[in-house]
This record gives sequence, structure tokens and C-alpha cells, in this order.
Amino acid sequence: MGNKAKYGLLVLLAIAGCTNAEPPTALAFSVSGHLQDPKILEASGLARSHRQANLLWIINDDGAIAHAIDHSGARMGEFKLNKSRNRDWEDLASLTLAAKPYLMIADIGDNAARRDHRTLYFVEEPAAEKNDEKKIAWKVRYRYPDGPRDAESAAVDVENQRAL
Repeated sequence: MGNKAKYGLLVLLAIAGCTNAEPPTALAFSVSGHLQDPKILEASGLARSHRQANLLWIINDDGAIAHAIDHSGARMGEFKLNKSRNRDWEDLASLTLAAKPYLMIADIGDNAARRDHRTLYFVEEPAAEKNDEKKIAWKVRYRYPDGPRDAESAAVDVENQRAL
């Protein structure tokens, strides 16, 4: 595992732990864990679970698999996303719609700026203990109006029904 994956996880966990309404005057970082799953070679995206406390979902930049880890980095499970293709998965987000938890997997990377479209996959969040396959709940394919470009992150705005 590269340093980018290790430190990206630590920064996100530090930010996720901030619950004050006021921004902190100084951030204090501490190691909360290390990624322990050898299958996670390049951690491209990380999202918290809406189904289970102390659970995070993480994706690689290759393979159509989402991995579940706890806050210490220990493996909790995984699922394969059926009928999807990981051309360049870069991020994922968690959300709740109609009281159901979902994950959005963003296949949006394009380092060479050649891809004609991008795909956002939405899947109902599974239980972490299962190592099985999940069906896509729905997907959104789109193109940038002014041509191909690279994107490295994505977010969901449930209130305004938008993916950014």
C-alpha cells in the first residue's frame, strides 16, 4: 500500500471525527489504524456506512469490488458490483434515500482526457459481513458539455437531488 492511501485514510478519519459546529483552531492528527487488506492497493475513495457504525467503504482504482473496513483499517468484507466496469473508479459516497442506505461509486477518472462518458453507479449498501455480489440499483451516464476531462472526486447532495 502506498503512502497516499495510508495518509488519505488518516486525514478522512480525522475530519470525520470533527463534530463541532465551529471549525477547529488547529487540527491534531493521530494514527487510528492502517489498511490491513492486501487487496486494497490504491485506495481511491472512502465513504462511511449508513448501515453500521464504525464501518467504512473503500474502493480501488481497479476491479469492480468495494471493500468494507473498520476505523482501525481491518477488513470487514467486500462485494462485487455486478454488470459494472471499473474504467477508472475515483471516488464513492454514501447516502440515504427513502430510509434506505446507498453507495454511489463514481467511475469518473480520465487521466488522458479521452473518455466520451462517465458513469455513476448506485447500489443499496449491503451488510459488511457478506462477501457477495450486488446488483446496480441504477446508474447515471453523462458527458461533459465541453469535452473529456479528468475528475478525482464526487459528492452527493441528497436534499437537492444532485451528484457533484
